[in-house]
Amino acid sequence: MSGSPVESGVKVARSPSGLTQSLVDLATGSQDWPPSVMVVSRQCLLDWIGVTIAGATDRAIDHIVDEALDRGSSGRSILIGRSERLSLLDAALANGVAG
Repeated sequence: MSGSPVESGVKVARSPSGLTQSLVDLATGSQDWPPSVMVVSRQCLLDWIGVTIAGATDRAIDHIVDEALDRGSSGRSILIGRSERLSLLDAALANGVAG
């Protein structure tokens, strides 16, 4: 596949290790968190989704998506609030800027 992480020189981890593994362990152990932490976490996630949907129509996102598509970016990664699909890295950029 053209533009894949392997072809572009980006190394993709197959399994988490080090700091990433520690974060995975922390996240998957969420049942041990106090209920108040879970409530705030859910509120933060919903807030991010909401602002990302609102930001999805911003001109900056239009430019990011147009540039990515012009470069031939394609993939299965979702752009929150939009119909286009991009590569993982391009979608992360667009979603991050929109949020």
